[in-house]
Amino acid sequence: MTAPRDAGVTGTVAPRPPFASLGARGAAAVVDLAVMAALEWPVAGFVHGTGFASQVMVQLLPTLYLVLCWSAPGGGRTLGKRLFRSRVARADGGPLTLAMALRRWFVAAGVLWPLWWLRPTGAALAMPPAIVGWGVCTLVLSVLAVDTWLLLFTLPSRQSLHDRVAGSVVVRRDAVAPFATATASGGVMVATLVLVALSAMVTFPAWRWASAVAPRAVELQRATSALRADTNLLRASAWPAFEVRNGDTTWRVTVFAEYRAAHAAGVTTDDAAHRLACALARAAPRSAGRGEVAAITLNTGGPPSGVLFAREDLTEAACAAP
Repeated sequence: MTAPRDAGVTGTVAPRPPFASLGARGAAAVVDLAVMAALEWPVAGFVHGTGFASQVMVQLLPTLYLVLCWSAPGGGRTLGKRLFRSRVARADGGPLTLAMALRRWFVAAGVLWPLWWLRPTGAALAMPPAIVGWGVCTLVLSVLAVDTWLLLFTLPSRQSLHDRVAGSVVVRRDAVAPFATATASGGVMVATLVLVALSAMVTFPAWRWASAVAPRAVELQRATSALRADTNLLRASAWPAFEVRNGDTTWRVTVFAEYRAAHAAGVTTDDAAHRLACALARAAPRSAGRGEVAAITLNTGGPPSGVLFAREDLTEAACAAP
């Protein structure tokens, strides 16, 4: 006769973990991205603007969608989470407070907001050109890298950076609280610290560079628009640059203008370049007043001519001299 099996030891089925699977979270995120895009497009078409206020309006509805759905009004469930039978909750099973949902949004979605401002929008850029936004990109991508790393390797709770900041977990809809959150293993924590350190090494120099270049780039975009208002010019543009000399950074602004016709009698190409540099100095005093200005002029049908001016060449007195 075969001895009965001990049901309490052999053949026991491990309880199903309460946390949502990585696949369910990813699929829900795709649905929610589509919902947020659908909310943004009509507003973007309505405001027709690139200023700060209009961009806030564009982002307001997606932000409200996530924050309200993650907190008590939405029961922790966005449309994506409803479709894939999961929800956001506290460790005790209760819904997030609005403050917790805002913290979760800032790391999970709000950190992406600066990238929106890097879209090309013509002369009136909301942010500097994309190359200047490298500092913004590295900062955002560093946060996302740490967030994704923790999401993938903190098992079984899969608490990413935005979950840890908010004190939230993503669980199956029918999961029963309380939810035991897992602490990342020593190896994961060491790898996370290394990732943070590497991100900081890339981000900080890039951010310092971008924070120095960005104000000049924005000012020069406006100055370019002012120069183009001159009916004697076919085209005009200005951009910042710098070089390191003996450990010191020397700033230089390059301004280019193509004239419709030859210069008036008695006006040399150097005179025209000086007038162009002075016009730039008046339109962009911050950029032109802190370094050299290289003015390049071009007459239709003629060769280009460039002259380099120092700061003392662009003072009010120097520009007023005949």
